[in-house]
Amino acid sequence: MISIKVYLYPILSVISFMLISFYPLITIILFIISSVFLAIYLSADDRTRLSDIIVVSIYILALTYSKLALIYILGIFFPMLIFYYFAKKTSKKTFYISVVTPPFLLALLSAVLIFFIPQIHTELYNNLLLFITDLTAPAKNSMERFSNSGLFAYMINNKEKAANNFISFIPATIYSFSLLTIFFVNKMRPSFIDEGQIQRFRLPDFFVWIFILFAGLFLIKEPTVQLISKNVLAICAFLYFLQGFELFDIFFNKVKLSRLIKVLIILILFTRPSILLFVAGVGMLNIWVKPKIFIDEDEVNNGLSK
Repeated sequence: MISIKVYLYPILSVISFMLISFYPLITIILFIISSVFLAIYLSADDRTRLSDIIVVSIYILALTYSKLALIYILGIFFPMLIFYYFAKKTSKKTFYISVVTPPFLLALLSAVLIFFIPQIHTELYNNLLLFITDLTAPAKNSMERFSNSGLFAYMINNKEKAANNFISFIPATIYSFSLLTIFFVNKMRPSFIDEGQIQRFRLPDFFVWIFILFAGLFLIKEPTVQLISKNVLAICAFLYFLQGFELFDIFFNKVKLSRLIKVLIILILFTRPSILLFVAGVGMLNIWVKPKIFIDEDEVNNGLSK
């Protein structure tokens, strides 16, 4: 007989996801919580083939009732399924495939829908234009000090260009959003899976050549090539940010920072684009420079720091 408890995690996962409609400002937090519940289910000892069939059947039926169900299946269910498969296969101290691979399907699908279906592109553009107009109206009408400087000034004076620029980066944005969710789910895995060790996100050194290749392609004055290149470059930058984040996490553990201070530092990171770029730069620089403050003792013992 299947334990009733095993169904609790997929239900909590769906409920967490549906709360996004009511609390959009904490979308990323709800995405992570929803993904964690599903990851717990996939790792549960009392999970069976029958419970899998029932859960999948419920998800398929949900597709006929809500468009949000499709986003859940593509943004959480399939990425977590792929992540779980690769995470179980690897026993290495450092890894990247289980985090980098799952978001590809969602990013590719978004690129096809946006750039090859004119109706979706036009509808998205109009909605973005309306959103930018509503967002900048208060700054333009009653907050002149904001309307004459920085991001508000750019959006007020270049609404159409801002909308097009945002659309062109949507595949990279969706990929990075899903990537961040999976990355933090992996960081939380020791809390609900006893695997004996914490895995560290680390890209292979050859990955830098992908970044260099697309940086060169971006210089080609061909719209499609530039569109693909800037999305790949944005994804690469975010991947190196995660690598840099891991390095700082190692450093924070060495100096024994409290969990509260870590959370505050993470919140500061995501409010300052310049700090994000700095952390990404540290992640890329670590290919050639490996200071001891960023190296675990286990990595030294296993030769992974060389």
